[in-house]
Amino acid sequence: MLIEDEKNKILKADKLFSLILKEINTGLTPNDVLDKIYETFREVIPYDRMGCALIDDKNEVVTSKWNRADYQKKFILHGYSAFLNGTSLKNIVDSGNPRIINDLEEYFSKHPDSKSTQLILKEGIRSSLTCPLVSMNGPVGFLFFSSKEKETYKNEHVEIYMTIADEVSVIIEKSRLLEKNMELNELKNRFIGMAAHDLRNPLFIISSYLSMIRRGKFGNLSPKLEEKLELIHETATHMQDLVENILDVNIIESGEMKLNLELLSIAEIFNEKCGEQELFAIEKSIEIVRDFEEKIPNVMIDRSRIGQAIENLVSNALKYSYSGSKIFCCVRHEDNYIKVSVQNKGQEIPEADRNKLFQNFGKTSVRPTGGEKSIGLGLAIMKKIVESHGGTVGFKSNKIENEFYFLLPCKD
Repeated sequence: MLIEDEKNKILKADKLFSLILKEINTGLTPNDVLDKIYETFREVIPYDRMGCALIDDKNEVVTSKWNRADYQKKFILHGYSAFLNGTSLKNIVDSGNPRIINDLEEYFSKHPDSKSTQLILKEGIRSSLTCPLVSMNGPVGFLFFSSKEKETYKNEHVEIYMTIADEVSVIIEKSRLLEKNMELNELKNRFIGMAAHDLRNPLFIISSYLSMIRRGKFGNLSPKLEEKLELIHETATHMQDLVENILDVNIIESGEMKLNLELLSIAEIFNEKCGEQELFAIEKSIEIVRDFEEKIPNVMIDRSRIGQAIENLVSNALKYSYSGSKIFCCVRHEDNYIKVSVQNKGQEIPEADRNKLFQNFGKTSVRPTGGEKSIGLGLAIMKKIVESHGGTVGFKSNKIENEFYFLLPCKD
């Protein structure tokens, strides 16, 4: 009967964990998961207190990161730490096996130097089960189950506890990796931002002097020199565009982009940006066709930023369109959003390259048709701007045409 009861508890534990795992995918933190376990697993395992401690990267110090109890007065709190070597916890790490102590008073009489045992006894705890948390990269910490009653834990409980410990280990490891990635990404953004900022002023000075030289401020120029200066000017302009785009990405990703939202006509802004791109279109013998639906409702947007997103959308289409073709700039009101799109008769984007679109420096194998330089940031910046407005971006590509678009939410 006892064996059957334990089997039922294990099955119940599996069901409870399945429910928690579903919620993990919604973005629960390790602490959220531990709270869920504490609130739901009492049906299958006994405890008055639970705790979780993590080992540092050097495997030298263990620190309490989370704990909950049925009582208020606790002595082992968040942040409590101790050296790992020379403790009974080190033996658990080395063996990889859980430890059951069913009489903590007796244990303390034999190990009077154990500060953590002394503190947990002051809380009224009399028995404990400690499970090692182990990931693919090694030990990460411990999960503690504690009871105010002696002789609470039996070997039959270990399977349930180790199932919980295994799942918590995975969650903690994922969380740690995410934190490290975020730290590295922040460091990268700071470095790129500083480098780009430091390049901005020298490039401005170079461009200014180039303009003065080309206008004859320092004397007449030979045709050959004019040709060389034109190449230098194009390179300097390209570098300035690159620096400005990098600074834009850095501002957006750091969360420092401030939006000045106004109720505006997106069709008006689109029309202005099409006009600004006309000269480039004429140089490539490309016709810009405006196709704006009538009575498009105004939307809450930042004029400058959405203008930048539209400019990137149109210039991208012009870069990859053939000479003598047309691009179609469209605005539509569909359901609860405004669709802004640009269609062109260009090269089909290969399936293998499509995941690079809208990514920072995401260049595909498709090349601009007029030899234009491509930084690979235009669509990425557009995506970030649109998403900051609560919108989404997308594209369609086939052998006949390409369409890039974004959707902005609106109210009728």
